[in-house]
Amino acid sequence: MSWDSDALRIPATAYAQTLALIAYGQMIQITQRPINDSEKKILLGQIPSRGERIEKATMAFIFILFVFLGPLLLIDRYWIDVSPRVELISLFPILTITTLLTYRLDKKMFDSKYIKADIEVGTVTVYNVTTDKVVKRKDPEDFGPSYYFDLGQGSEFKTLFLFGQYLMDFKRKTFPSTEFQVIKANSGQVIDVIPTGGYLKPVKTLKAYSKEDFKKGKVPDDGQLLSISIDEIVE
Repeated sequence: MSWDSDALRIPATAYAQTLALIAYGQMIQITQRPINDSEKKILLGQIPSRGERIEKATMAFIFILFVFLGPLLLIDRYWIDVSPRVELISLFPILTITTLLTYRLDKKMFDSKYIKADIEVGTVTVYNVTTDKVVKRKDPEDFGPSYYFDLGQGSEFKTLFLFGQYLMDFKRKTFPSTEFQVIKANSGQVIDVIPTGGYLKPVKTLKAYSKEDFKKGKVPDDGQLLSISIDEIVE
């Protein structure tokens, strides 16, 4: 079963939709409140230190450089004898391109602007969830497991999707839970999940998402509300 995740995305700023969901009185209530110090600390903890950035950038630089130099070294060794002068001349553009790619990769992976913006906004969205049915999906290569929580059939949104490594941090038989809170930042990022009910055993475990599923956009976002029911998902 697949669906268009973009079509089902709910912006964190869609307050009108939030009010509509509360009015339905379903198994999820959504409210907004000021962000607290603990949540600010969680967000700030996601910003890597300068040392971590330098370490990862260095590893990325070496990897990218090897990707460019590897084929040239093989050609020089097995097919064409390249003079040292030509090798030196070709090294400068390779180093320049490698440096630029490493810089762009570093900015993309460790851009903290959205985290700081979430804190500056000063509010979070809270999902208060009550459920009696959950389906689990296996972990695809250390990305963490995912869960589909049943929200009932009385409104447009029938399922809550959670996905990430943080779902492996709960103590045994504390999550999934019959009742829990999902704290989301203004950007839509899940800050925290707080179990408040009893343990809820998944009714079924699905196979992990494949690389093709990720490439084709078939994987919903963490914390996304879906208009598809659990029964349709497991078909």
